[in-house]
Amino acid sequence: MIAAGEARGVHHIESPAMCTLERMVNVNNVDDLISIVSVIRPGAANNLKKEQFALRAQGLEPVDYVHPSLERALRSTYGVVAYEEHILQICEDFACLSAGRADILRRALVKCQEEKII
Repeated sequence: MIAAGEARGVHHIESPAMCTLERMVNVNNVDDLISIVSVIRPGAANNLKKEQFALRAQGLEPVDYVHPSLERALRSTYGVVAYEEHILQICEDFACLSAGRADILRRALVKCQEEKII
């Protein structure tokens, strides 16, 4: 039902945009459903992330990790940064930041506090 985009009346996954993305991804497991709920959000949806996620989920676009250390964090979302937790994992795995410093950076990114980011 969800993979066919027939989720009308199902709270949180019933919007036309969600139903379209559900069809595009052909959702067939809970992990994909959880991922598209995050990918559809405005922050992740910027820069055509929805389309990129859907194409990669269907195998129509190769999954590209800018650096091998990013694969662990981004494997479940086909290389698309969709969760704030991804920022934490990337900071720890790629930039070797401590968990505390990674969280400070995550909060600064979410609040667009450039002075803390630089």
